[in-house]
Amino acid sequence: MADVYYSVLRKYLTAEYAEGAKHCKLYFAPFAVILPSFFCDILALTIISEEKMRARKKKWAPGELANNPRIIRDAEVHAKGFKKYFDNTNPIYLEIGCGKGRFAAESSRQNPNINYIAMEREPVILAAAARQAEERGAHALAFLLLDADVLLDYFRPGDIRRLYINFCDPWPGKKKRAKRRLTHEKYLIMYEKLDIPELHFKTDNRPLFEFSLESFSARDWRIKNVSLDLHQSGMEDNIKTEYEEKFSGQGFPIYRLEAAPPKSKRVFYDDGLDTGDPIPPT
Repeated sequence: MADVYYSVLRKYLTAEYAEGAKHCKLYFAPFAVILPSFFCDILALTIISEEKMRARKKKWAPGELANNPRIIRDAEVHAKGFKKYFDNTNPIYLEIGCGKGRFAAESSRQNPNINYIAMEREPVILAAAARQAEERGAHALAFLLLDADVLLDYFRPGDIRRLYINFCDPWPGKKKRAKRRLTHEKYLIMYEKLDIPELHFKTDNRPLFEFSLESFSARDWRIKNVSLDLHQSGMEDNIKTEYEEKFSGQGFPIYRLEAAPPKSKRVFYDDGLDTGDPIPPT
């Protein structure tokens, strides 16, 4: 029985092992008495460890990180700033946690007049995404190896005109882990300081979605275009991530919303790109 459970867990598991574990628990619901809940988590951690070891053995990754022209280096950021990096006046859209880069590449292909930055904290994953960007037909797309916690060290107010958060880690479990969620108040305050006019959020984790709704509301963010089952909503211009393709194909609903901070909490900035009229903080 354990061998079957292990194989099914591997089938459903993605980078966010907690979600893979959840889907396996649903699959094996009839055997809940036989299989304790922690068993799934132990197997998930085992597989994740295996996957990370495989990732570290990709010999081409260091060279890709060092030489791929789409990957932005620290020196370039601090010397030029992102607006000068792209050498145009087009708005910049940022995706935090780009994974294998499908969403960012396809968005860039469809919108050549937008500058996209795909951010990822895992070096090998970022290298793979940058490597595939060209064959996916991406236009103005750059990659940044960075953790969301240091956004304020790299971006200035007004740099980012739209933020995408797609299928981020839900950080389930203890309350103190909630601070790591990218829709937690501490991150929303950071986005406000960066004068980001709008945020687009997608997840397949309902508790995370509900948590995010509460976080946005607590900070007085305006919420619109909420969907509790995106692929049944009739939205025509949705671009799927690899993760989204996999789990929506298994019948799991995708939750989506768009949110915008109140003008009174945004830094005053005007580059002619924003349709709003932010109020300077007092």
